[in-house]
Order: sequence, then C-alpha cells, then structure tokens
Amino acid sequence: MCFRSRLLGAAGAALTAAAAVLVAPGSAHAANLLLNPGFEAGSLSGWSCTGGLGSVVDSPVHEGTKALAGAASSSDNAKCTQTVAVQPNTQYTLSGWVRGSYVYLGVTGGTSAWTRE
Repeated sequence: MCFRSRLLGAAGAALTAAAAVLVAPGSAHAANLLLNPGFEAGSLSGWSCTGGLGSVVDSPVHEGTKALAGAASSSDNAKCTQTVAVQPNTQYTLSGWVRGSYVYLGVTGGTSAWTRE
C-alpha cells in the first residue's frame, strides 16, 4: 500500500517510516531530504530503530533492491525513525510503501493529512 502525506514544516520533524521519501515540492527537481531513504546502502545508516529490531532485507522489496524489516518483541515495537530539518511554513510530501499488519508511517512535530493511493 502506498500512503502519501502533505505536511506543513515545523522547525524540525521526526519521521517514522517503513521506507519513505520526503520531498519539498516547488522546484523543478524536488530534493529528497532523507538519508538512505530506500535503504539501498544495505544498512540502517541515517535511521534509528528501537530495541535493535530493525534490519535491511533483500526481499520482499517494492522498489530497488533493499527494504526495511521490523520485528517486534514483547517489550518493543521496532520503531524506526529519522529526524529531518524542515523549513517553517513549507509544504512537504512524504510517501512510502508499507506491508503487513501494525505498520505505521507517520510524522511527529508537524501537521499532516494522509491519503491512501
């Protein structure tokens, strides 16, 4: 499933994602603001996952050759985040593909409106 959000930038925003793209539209070439957005580095570089429960896998993937996999434990839900600096009063687009139950793609510290595509 693909989810897309339009969010209004605050001084900073934390991103929780399965695999995500955060772009600032408006220019001819919108720049992706995330580090290692598709996990193609083969590592969690740029991301922080609680409990050591996040990993990069070769399959299944939606696009590219890598994806994020999160495992849960009895005391942790494998929350993987990346903090991104954004500009106030600027609209950004966040999108990502998620698979499975109990998957959350979200924004902390900003206003957002989600649509499913």
